[in-house]
Amino acid sequence: MFFPGAGHDRLAGVQPLPDRLELVLITDDPDGADWSAFKWLPHANDPTRMTPDGSARRIYRSLAEFVNDLPESVTERPAFRDNASSTTNEELPTRT
Repeated sequence: MFFPGAGHDRLAGVQPLPDRLELVLITDDPDGADWSAFKWLPHANDPTRMTPDGSARRIYRSLAEFVNDLPESVTERPAFRDNASSTTNEELPTRT
């Protein structure tokens, strides 16, 4: 699920398991007053990517940066189509 933020900021939440919540933040100002504390949330950690300081955070400055960080198993899937209506969801940018 996506939660629109101020301006172009986006916060997404995924619950892959009943006892696990993962959050992704896309903002052009991750260190600004609105989002600076987000990095301390355990739900923002990505245990599949490590930095010298520990788990990388799921914080991105653009949707394109987020898409480039997705595994190919996700980006190679066909775009989601809502068969219940004639409209489609906005497609993600392609990898660069």
